[in-house]
Amino acid sequence: MIIGGGGYLRSLNYPALKSLLSRIEALDQPIVVYVRSWEMDATQPRMRDTRLSEFRHYVNLNKTADRLHQLLADFQFGPIREVVLPIREQVRNTSVQAVPDSVTGNHLNGSPQLTIV
Repeated sequence: MIIGGGGYLRSLNYPALKSLLSRIEALDQPIVVYVRSWEMDATQPRMRDTRLSEFRHYVNLNKTADRLHQLLADFQFGPIREVVLPIREQVRNTSVQAVPDSVTGNHLNGSPQLTIV
């Protein structure tokens, strides 16, 4: 499952974004696109920060709504549960074996755990 949106939706030009998403779609991979509500408000007050942070936060806010509408016209979307539920069932039905934790080396039994490195 590919997840993207927000900054990518705003910073990439639309033809490049459409091309990338079309390639992923051709592989029959689900794509999750998200937009935060503040990304739809081009008139929001500007806060001072580093140039990089300001760029990431404010670039193309005035284009977000149009790009979202274009995505909705160019691609087929559905509820996220259609993607998540099959993954959830696959995880539930997979037998869990004792495996070493990648950080501690301890063997884990029971529910899988997520280690973020």
